[in-house]
Amino acid sequence: MYQMNNLQPIFRLGPDAGDITDADLIEIASNYDIAYHQAPIFIGHAENRSKEPSYGRVKALKYNNGILYAEFSDILPELSELIKKGIYKKPSVEIGVYDKEGKETKYLSAVSVTNVPKIKGLPDLKFQEFKSIKSFSSDNTELYFSNNNKNNKNMDELIKKFASSIGCNESDTNEILKYAESKISNLEKAAKELKSKLTKVKLDSAVASKKITPAQIESLTAFAESEPEKFAQYIESLPVLDIFDDSKNKSKKLPGGGKEITYADILKNPELRKEFSEDDLSSLRLKHF
Repeated sequence: MYQMNNLQPIFRLGPDAGDITDADLIEIASNYDIAYHQAPIFIGHAENRSKEPSYGRVKALKYNNGILYAEFSDILPELSELIKKGIYKKPSVEIGVYDKEGKETKYLSAVSVTNVPKIKGLPDLKFQEFKSIKSFSSDNTELYFSNNNKNNKNMDELIKKFASSIGCNESDTNEILKYAESKISNLEKAAKELKSKLTKVKLDSAVASKKITPAQIESLTAFAESEPEKFAQYIESLPVLDIFDDSKNKSKKLPGGGKEITYADILKNPELRKEFSEDDLSSLRLKHF
């Protein structure tokens, strides 16, 4: 389990705060109630959140001197890694108008982690990892749950033994196990989705830095997912591609002053190959495919 270091600022008043006022922030903090709606934590902003996995929750809000602070809970380790590595750094709030107890009120809908927040000047998010150990005991059975035994293959049997020792029948025990397996499956699915999203971010970043072309994304996806550290080192070692270097990328035009020659033109008319060096042809080929 990962938790935030106490309270961290997620919004402040200022010229970039839009129409949000001091009174609004006081209202948002005082009306926050996790039993009514507990704001989830997302990666980036999106118009439709119905299929977006949540990577944590907002446990509490506090307002002080123009700044809205949040305490976070249930942070998935995958999100913690993104923050630690600096892939995402800043909080960004989503505020909606809710009909709470028959009265319209501004309310914190969600918090997103991003690199381009509307509110500038907030400190980077920070995480603190701690290992939580919980124990349950009966007269003849004691169970310990921690990060160290999460992959214990005998855990099902231990849970059954514990349940029996406190009077649960077999049907109740099986329901407990099914519920636990369902929760684990949902977490694994969320982790997989986050891993895919992180891989896409890395590949898009490599394209943006002109180290690879969009056509190479598909062939590099498996490498980026399975060995993220080695993939990062590999991308870091690559030079900027010649096709993005204007000094090395001198275009030629079709006879008669027409459009620039592309690799598709060369495929149609192989004679055009004579106009280019092998390096030029390689650059055109990368652009085409």
